[in-house]
Amino acid sequence: MAGGFYCGRTLENPATMWIPRHRGMRCPFRGRGVRAMSKVTIQAFVLAAMLEHAREAWPIECCGLLTGQGTHTSGIRRATNERLSTSTFFIPPPELFDFFRSLRATGEEFTGIYHSHPNGPAIPSTRDTQEFHYREVCYWIISLEGPVPDIRCYRWGTMTFEEIGYEVVVDSLASDNG
Repeated sequence: MAGGFYCGRTLENPATMWIPRHRGMRCPFRGRGVRAMSKVTIQAFVLAAMLEHAREAWPIECCGLLTGQGTHTSGIRRATNERLSTSTFFIPPPELFDFFRSLRATGEEFTGIYHSHPNGPAIPSTRDTQEFHYREVCYWIISLEGPVPDIRCYRWGTMTFEEIGYEVVVDSLASDNG
């Protein structure tokens, strides 16, 4: 088969899904990643949408996928947590396939994964570390444990996650001249 990439591998589901690479399409999680970055940017509305999703899904973990360019995140796509669990999530492979196919149509890049910890801190769990397979993107965790939500961003380091800083970007709406 022509070039492509695998996705969908977890400890519970070791099978992988082959996603064919179309002409001009890069593997969406092997581009300009965050491995060497110490700070990323994210649109304010994306951060707000992640928090809203976490609150709506509570007490179940929410999860979703983020898009943008390079180290800037400007788009969000909610995903289904197939496990319906308070302590873990799993995005179904067909949903991942649709997401990666949509990247080709929009020209955006896969910039991150987010999920919530409804009753725990915004720190990657052992399971998060074991099941994280997209090493080139940001890993966002939203904690609803305390009275004030805590949102943290991580990248994959040598053998584990490393927290990285982020800047929230608020773009003013352009005026309509016509």
